Amino acid sequence: MNKENNPISAYKKIYESVIEDIKNGNPEKISVNNIAGKYGVSRNTADKAINMLEQNGWVRRVKRKGTFPVKKNSAQVYSINILYDHSSFQSNFLNSYPFVHAKLIESIFKSTLMPQCNLQMLFIDSADCLERKKEKLLSLGSRSGLIILDGFPGFEDIISIIRSERIPYITFMPPGSGINTVFHKDGEGSFNAVNYIIKNSGKRKIMFLSGNRNESLMKPRYIAYLNALKANGIPFRDELVFDLHGNENIKELTAVLKSGEVDGIFAASFIVGEKVYELMKILDIKIPDAIALAVFHDIPAFSSSTPSVTAVRTPLELIGTTMLKNLMEMIDFGFRENIKILLDNELLIRKST
Repeated sequence: MNKENNPISAYKKIYESVIEDIKNGNPEKISVNNIAGKYGVSRNTADKAINMLEQNGWVRRVKRKGTFPVKKNSAQVYSINILYDHSSFQSNFLNSYPFVHAKLIESIFKSTLMPQCNLQMLFIDSADCLERKKEKLLSLGSRSGLIILDGFPGFEDIISIIRSERIPYITFMPPGSGINTVFHKDGEGSFNAVNYIIKNSGKRKIMFLSGNRNESLMKPRYIAYLNALKANGIPFRDELVFDLHGNENIKELTAVLKSGEVDGIFAASFIVGEKVYELMKILDIKIPDAIALAVFHDIPAFSSSTPSVTAVRTPLELIGTTMLKNLMEMIDFGFRENIKILLDNELLIRKST
C-alpha cells in the first residue's frame, strides 16, 4: 500500500484487506507491527484497523498471547431501518403504485450484504414532539443506520436529530440540500428523452406532462425539458406544459390532445405516463405517428404494451445496493455527511417514439 495520506481511508482499506485474508485462511496471527509494516502505515492507523476488526468480530485478542483471526465471523449484525412517517408510507404504498420504493427495498433485501443485516421498517409519527422522535431514533442501538427514501412532514426535525446525534443515514433524494444521498441523474435522463423525441421523429410540439412541475422532484426534469427545446431551436410554449392533477383535469388534457397542438409528450413520471398512454389509446390517437411518447421511469407495463413505450430506466437495483453498502461503511467507520452519488440512467428506445 502507498504511504498513507488519509488515515481514515488507510485503515478502511486495511480492514477490508485483512477480512479477505481471513476468509482465505490467512493470517495465523495479527499484530500492530505486522500490519504497519505490510501496509506502510503508522502504528496508530494499524491499531485502529485492528480495533475495528475486533469490534466487528473478525479477530479476537487473547491476553498475553496476541490477536488471532476468527475464521467464522461472529460479528454483530447491522440494524438497517427504512424510515417512514405514517403519512408518507400511506401515500407511497397504500394510495399509489409503489413501484420505485418497492424496487429499492427489494434490491436492498436481495443484496449480497443482506446476510449481515437485520432489515426493518421504522415508523415515525410526524405529530410527535422532537424529544419523542429523538428517543425513538436513539433506541436503535450503536450498530444501526437509517435509510430514508422520501421526504415527509417533519423531515427537517429528523435530519437535525441525525446530525446532532451523528446517526448513520443515507437517503434516496435529489441532491442539493447537503444530505447524504444516492440518486440518479434525472436531469440528464430527461434531456436525453426529450432530445430523442425531437431528433428521431422530427416532432417539435412537445408537451411536458407532470403532476406538478414546481415539485422538487420534477424541477430538474422540467429544466431538462426546457434545455432540450433550446438545444434544438424550439421556442418554449407555456400551453404545452400540463400538470395533471389526478383525474380532476382529464377533460382539459383530452382537449389538448385532440387539438392537434401536440405531436410529442415527455411524461415526467410513470404515473402520469400511464394515464396519458391509456387516454391516447381511448382517443384512438396513433402512437407515435400522431403523438410520440417517452416516460420517466420504466415499469413492466411499458415493455409489454402495444406499442411499447420508450422510457428512462433508473438503476434502482444498483441504487439500493449502493445505499446499503455506504450505510454499512458509515456504521463501521463513523458518521459522514459528504456522500453524494449520482448514477446514470438508461434511455430504453421502444415503439412509442
